[in-house]
Amino acid sequence: MNIVVLDNDEKAIKQTFNLIKCVVPDANVYGTVNKNDLLLYMMNHKVDICFVTVVSEKRQEIFAFAKKLKGKYSRLNMIFLAEGNEGRGLAMDMKASGYLLKPVDMDMIRLELSNLRYAV
Repeated sequence: MNIVVLDNDEKAIKQTFNLIKCVVPDANVYGTVNKNDLLLYMMNHKVDICFVTVVSEKRQEIFAFAKKLKGKYSRLNMIFLAEGNEGRGLAMDMKASGYLLKPVDMDMIRLELSNLRYAV
């Protein structure tokens, strides 16, 4: 299983990374704060799941980027991590696999990974 994490905060990436590794120890997990780095990684690796953090002030930009990813990788399981429900409708409109409210924990990650839109 190949999983990527996009967040604007390095500390949050490490926390999400650690939670994912606790739930799926054998997963390959790549995290970045840079959208271009994520795109480059995805061009060179088959990615099954993408965790994307939604921050209020950049919500439209983040969803536009996520929509571009879904357009290019139609079977990508996209799971949004957010601090509020403002983006939930947008996430569901783009057929995301999940939408979690921060702070997330292992049980939340486990539940989302067991209910993916596309089988891994």
